Amino acid sequence: MTICHSVARFAVVLALVVALLGCSVYVLPTAHPCVLVEQRDDGYAQLPEDDPRYAALEAYLAEDEPLARLLNVYERTMAAFSASGLRPAAARAADNRAVLVLGQQAGLVTDICVQGLYDQVCLELALGVPITDPAMLAPAAPQLARAVGQALLVLAGQGYGPSPCSEPACDGLPSPPGSVLTQGLGIALETIYCQDLEAGSPPGLAAAGACAHLIKGEGYRGTEMSPADVVQSPGVAGTVFYQLLSEAPTGYPQRFMLWFANYDPQDEALAKIVLVARRLGCRATIVDFLGAYGTTFPGERALARELLAALPSMTEVP
Repeated sequence: MTICHSVARFAVVLALVVALLGCSVYVLPTAHPCVLVEQRDDGYAQLPEDDPRYAALEAYLAEDEPLARLLNVYERTMAAFSASGLRPAAARAADNRAVLVLGQQAGLVTDICVQGLYDQVCLELALGVPITDPAMLAPAAPQLARAVGQALLVLAGQGYGPSPCSEPACDGLPSPPGSVLTQGLGIALETIYCQDLEAGSPPGLAAAGACAHLIKGEGYRGTEMSPADVVQSPGVAGTVFYQLLSEAPTGYPQRFMLWFANYDPQDEALAKIVLVARRLGCRATIVDFLGAYGTTFPGERALARELLAALPSMTEVP
């Protein structure tokens, strides 16, 4: 999958113009699908455009279509914020393509300043990748898929707190305040990424086995949990998001056309989740989310009610 290079050319021109005017720079320009960053002795730095690791990343993404699609959705979400007039919570990050920080712990890297090609750029978030050579990305790809989900909801204004535990069993433990939905969408996108790999990727991309525990997201249905446990569990939120991504029909109210025009039909369900999350407060629960989802998309209110009724100790969406 390729990502439109016209945006990159515009970013390069914009960065040059802003630099000449002596204003603050918020763009890390690149002609590549993503910006690659590494940590050096004097801080973070963007890789030169001719660094061979860009070619390695593009070769990997040519084989790993599910991950390339997620990165493409990330960029389309930035375009959706711009086209619709909605302001992303991480505005400077939204001016850029996905920024991958090589050699970092998997997950989001927040409040990062990077020495770019022309000037230093400070961003609210970037994606940590625990490898230094993109040619070796396969084992870390599921974690990157999870980070993309987290980044999408941070752009939408939801909170983020790194989980104290990255083991699969920890997905059911309480998440830091305000970050339950953020962690939940990460779980859901990692699940779907793994399923897509199992369905049709080359044998060399066998990373699906590393996260097979997530498949189908059904682990919380029928279990007994208190209302407090339900709203604090990223695993429960992930289950709900998984079901929405799997079952939500295409179509949307006309008033949201400028938002959805930036997405392919197959990505509309994810676009709906991000849009609803942007309409909520930063400490929203999965119950708040389902209520807002049914209000935002009246034609899918029955689905929202069904998902809420499946949560332990919960009641129906109004």
